[in-house]
Amino acid sequence: MRAMGITVSKKKILTIIVQGLLALPWGAAVAQGASWDCAPGGMDWNCSDDKANEAVTYPLLAENAAALPSPEKAGGAGHPRWTDLNPSPKVTNEVAANADRDSYGTGLAASKKAVPQDNNNQIKRDSVSVRSQAQGDRYHRLDEGLSWQSCGVPIGGQTSLLGGKTANRDLDISSDAVSWQRNDQIALFTGDVEVHQEDQHLESDWLRYTRSDGKVSVKGNFLYQSPSLRLLADEGEFYLNEKRGSTTGVKGYRILENGGRGTADKVVVLDSNHSHHENITYTTCRPGNSDWYISADELEINNESGWGEAKDATLRFLGTPILYAPYFKFPVDDRRMSGFLTPSVASSNKTGIDVTAPYYLNLAPNYDATLYPRIMSDRGLMLGGEFRFLTDDSAGLLGAEILPDDAGNSTGTRDTRGSLALRYTSNPAPRWSTRLYADYASDDTYLTDFGSNLGVTSAVNLERTAEASYSGDFWSFVGRFQDYQTIDNSIAAVDKPYSRLPQLLLNMEKPDPSTGLTYHFLGEYTHFYHENAVFGQRLDLMPGVSYPILRPWGHMIPKISGRYTAYALKDQAAGMSDNPDRALPVFSLDSGLVFERSTDWLGQAAVQTLEPRLFYLFTPEENQDGLPVFDTTEYGLSFDSLFRENRFSGADRQADANQLTAALTSRFFSESTGREWLSLSLGEVFYFEDRNVQLPGAPAVQDGASSMVAELSSNFAPDWYTSVYYQWNPHVDDTEKTAAMLRYKDEEMRVVNLAYRYEVALQDQVDASFHWPVSAGWSLVGRWNYSMRDEKTLDRFGGFEYNSCCWAFRFVGRHFVNNDQTTTGVFAQLELTGLGAIGQSVDKLIEEGVLGYEVRR
Repeated sequence: MRAMGITVSKKKILTIIVQGLLALPWGAAVAQGASWDCAPGGMDWNCSDDKANEAVTYPLLAENAAALPSPEKAGGAGHPRWTDLNPSPKVTNEVAANADRDSYGTGLAASKKAVPQDNNNQIKRDSVSVRSQAQGDRYHRLDEGLSWQSCGVPIGGQTSLLGGKTANRDLDISSDAVSWQRNDQIALFTGDVEVHQEDQHLESDWLRYTRSDGKVSVKGNFLYQSPSLRLLADEGEFYLNEKRGSTTGVKGYRILENGGRGTADKVVVLDSNHSHHENITYTTCRPGNSDWYISADELEINNESGWGEAKDATLRFLGTPILYAPYFKFPVDDRRMSGFLTPSVASSNKTGIDVTAPYYLNLAPNYDATLYPRIMSDRGLMLGGEFRFLTDDSAGLLGAEILPDDAGNSTGTRDTRGSLALRYTSNPAPRWSTRLYADYASDDTYLTDFGSNLGVTSAVNLERTAEASYSGDFWSFVGRFQDYQTIDNSIAAVDKPYSRLPQLLLNMEKPDPSTGLTYHFLGEYTHFYHENAVFGQRLDLMPGVSYPILRPWGHMIPKISGRYTAYALKDQAAGMSDNPDRALPVFSLDSGLVFERSTDWLGQAAVQTLEPRLFYLFTPEENQDGLPVFDTTEYGLSFDSLFRENRFSGADRQADANQLTAALTSRFFSESTGREWLSLSLGEVFYFEDRNVQLPGAPAVQDGASSMVAELSSNFAPDWYTSVYYQWNPHVDDTEKTAAMLRYKDEEMRVVNLAYRYEVALQDQVDASFHWPVSAGWSLVGRWNYSMRDEKTLDRFGGFEYNSCCWAFRFVGRHFVNNDQTTTGVFAQLELTGLGAIGQSVDKLIEEGVLGYEVRR
């Protein structure tokens, strides 16, 4: 929900108040035709005069007190004598704990609290309890059971004011004194009035019910609670039959769902869907703190249309008005409406001062649009837009940007630049799904110039894909068209990726319980296209069968497959076949055991496992130099890759293999919870023959063993986590690749990350990031990513965050390098809890840069 340039929470802020007032529990107070007891002390509107004279007590109402007879004339001894209708300002004694309770008929129970009698046997009104006597006490009860000591919704363990009483559907009213007048059909409860019905509760000093028109009047700091709302006001009048009423002097309300609170001079409920509010305020700051709040002179709520209308609305922050609207409309439920969204402001050396002011268009319940005018002082005016739609079985998004006249283009020309984006998914039939995914940029540097984060600006290929897939019980099918736009001008034309027009994939894995066998099948047909290289069709078929033997203490899985690959090529080099093919068998045997023993881990009972594993793979050698390379690369070495049936991705190469993988894994688990504290794995491949099948230009490999691979992960102590990957080449006695990470994160959101990544001839980087609270509400944030190989900083930012629970401010300065281009900028964000954020999404920038950081809400 959005209004006034502020993102408004979807919680029904003001309508909860209205709905709470409409749900005041007196709806069942006195049903029409209720039969009240005519006996002395009972109440029945329809009693005869003689019985009524025995039972009726004359009410001393404020407006007709002078006209009523004296207690002696009214009925003598035994009838109530009311000497004070307003709450006594002083406490004389506490109400007796065990009050006499009289049944008042179906759906209504009331009680007259026990009070002492004088020598004339006349009932004297007792003083109200200490809790409800002092006006300030009820105001404090507004926050009873609610904890405002931490961020988040201020709900404690006891949020109900029922005081341990059992809630039921009957209306339960208790008071210090009760009186009624049959002829006028008026009932009056005074003193310490308490009303309970189901999960609703009300306290007041004075309550009057008029049966003829269903009017209920409440006075004297009445306190009301429902499951979603608490409210304290001076007085109110409600017409139950017509579902309307008004409340004046709302000293405070609490929205229990989101921690919102505020005040209002007057709330008028016109009917179940319409209400009017005067001088209302709203904030999510804790009581005593109004760092920010919204105030409106007048507010109209229309639940039927889902709209609210406010006049003279102002958002104040630290006492200063920062946004004002003489009139605006906003949604009060999940229905959307058109209007301006939160603007964002930033600055960088690529764009200068950068201001975006989105405007939202609510076109229909299932589709909408947003326009993004973006003004950049160094570039000019960019127009952007986004269209979204949603149906029962599909969803989609279409986005576009255009900069008609780029004043800051590095080429010196004022070119028109822009981009397009399309996302579409659907489930048109059971088990079927479709996807469209397309991106376009006008030039190679568009994302570098106008992207906002390293992930966007470092994109190399923009994908365009259309696919449909089907999932059966034991098989699946995918049909795909795929193309790419390469936006990295350092990539040679011949090295750009192939288009797949189309690609058809079939995968099956079906167990046969009668024989214990499992049947496998992988099939692919693809038409590859490339403007600057050989292209054509490829058919790849790989059926197989395995016999899995699975036990709790281990496994053995023999498997045999056959792979056939054929091509129909165009633009093939002279002397090369246009229709090469390949047929090979593949055999593997995977086996492993699991040993366990009881031990301890830092003094705690633990289980340690020892899991040896052997994996044998055989594929005969076949010369494949005549086959093109469309989409095939060699997998990097990792622990998982030790158990692959092919060291190449894609079907253009099937690796020759006569090898055995030996691996060992050990784990430490908690004996009581099963939590894994440590996992350590070691593995190596031993080759019985040279690997002669390689990608073009790569020599045969004659080493008798692969590099040794080790992986470790551990949550070795509370708040500490580490992972290490290490790859060591025994043939050159040197490290080939390593990655290590150490993270500390505690409940106070102290986060520190240290990481190191190294790969021979490719990278040698350190990465450090942190989020560290330094005092109440204040935290420092930062990241530094440095390439020792290039001797330069790739990405760094630093700043601070202040979070007072009801608002937060984040400020970050950032510098990063992409394709030898440097971008520097500053970003600021003001977030008002429960309302929205103003400025750039600095919280997302920190989340992406500081692993483990979480925004406090």
